Amino acid sequence: MVRGPWSRLKSALIIFILLLTPALRAQILSGWDHAIIRQRQDSLLVLGSVSATGDMDAAFTLNRRVAKRWMFTASSLVTSRDPSYVGAVRGRPDLPFHFSTGRFLSGEIRYQGEILRFRLGRLFPDYHPFSQNTPYARETLSGDGVDWSVGRSFWRFENRIVFLKNELADDRAVNRLFNFHALNLAFGKWSLSLGEFLIYTGINRGVDWLWSNPFVPYVLHNYDAYSDKDAGIAEYGGDSDNVMLYFRIGYTGNRFSLNTRLYLDEFQVDAPDREGNVDEYLSHTQMTFFIGGQNRVSALIPESVTLTAAFASSGFGYHRGPFTSFTTGDYFLLPSESGRIRHACFTGFWKGERWHLIFDAWAGQYADILSLEPDQRSRKEFVKTLSSETRTGFRVRAAAQPWKNTAVAIDSRVSKENSLHTVSVVQYLNF
Repeated sequence: MVRGPWSRLKSALIIFILLLTPALRAQILSGWDHAIIRQRQDSLLVLGSVSATGDMDAAFTLNRRVAKRWMFTASSLVTSRDPSYVGAVRGRPDLPFHFSTGRFLSGEIRYQGEILRFRLGRLFPDYHPFSQNTPYARETLSGDGVDWSVGRSFWRFENRIVFLKNELADDRAVNRLFNFHALNLAFGKWSLSLGEFLIYTGINRGVDWLWSNPFVPYVLHNYDAYSDKDAGIAEYGGDSDNVMLYFRIGYTGNRFSLNTRLYLDEFQVDAPDREGNVDEYLSHTQMTFFIGGQNRVSALIPESVTLTAAFASSGFGYHRGPFTSFTTGDYFLLPSESGRIRHACFTGFWKGERWHLIFDAWAGQYADILSLEPDQRSRKEFVKTLSSETRTGFRVRAAAQPWKNTAVAIDSRVSKENSLHTVSVVQYLNF
């Protein structure tokens, strides 16, 4: 007897409910590592996870190829956690299983052509368990908009215009629009990207094509357009727009890859500015060595080893105005963290036919940037007084696939600040 999708869905839900009783802890993205690594496309994936503190999560993600070059993707999450965990603003504690809040993480249509590519809808982040494959943070919150690119094998122009989750500023709802454009060039195994980020905000502000024109450098708008600050409207205690320059150089070989990214938020040119203000920047480099494969002589040898190093100014992403991270600091748009000055991480990846293991170990130096007022975070006289501390930690993520369409994932993160431990169940429903 062949089981249909509904029968499999009921079985997955029963397994999920039974596994809620141990009350172990979860972080939702970690449970999707197995699905990402296995690269399943035409499938419905159901995930459930529970925590040592009693928190519960349930999620699904649907990938469906509707035509040769067209794909539909949707994913949703319900949780018993605080609404801010998923980017929600309120919850309903009377819902079943204490699932008090939730959010659709994605709902988009994709077209993948040889020349033109685009994504439209609520865009799920380009998440990968450990590789930084895009300019954006791997675990940022999704936004609504369009992402498109056009080009050939040796060049590609890309553009993204997205509404981010709105925020409260001075008890008023503020819309935030995130723009990115870049020209990507390929020279054999080497690649180069030059681009800009633009974030602008406002009360009831929609897409402003003066600012979101993808074919004009964003930085020019500082000279050919007025802002709220020019009009004397100190709505955010700073500018209502922020432009960042972006540079990337990469190398991809058979057994080695390299990506170095530089984000330049503020660069002081004039002597008076250099005397009083700090440069705001982020440098992020990731090297991956592909060791395993068919020639691997032992299961103890990893498939790959990834080394990550990052350097940043203490105030990167935390000036008042449009922000480069969420105001709460929970979700970052770029691969950075609050006050992180230096960061180094080792990642080992092991994979078998029905299992995978990811081990991360990191160390970083952090400055207490949030102790300063927003208008002090770019001033040298205040930044040089900041104290800093070293933080270390490690993380183990493992998944096994005991049955063809079922996986069990464990995620354990231990650091000086906190420890999180996860058990997740992933059920695939192929069609």
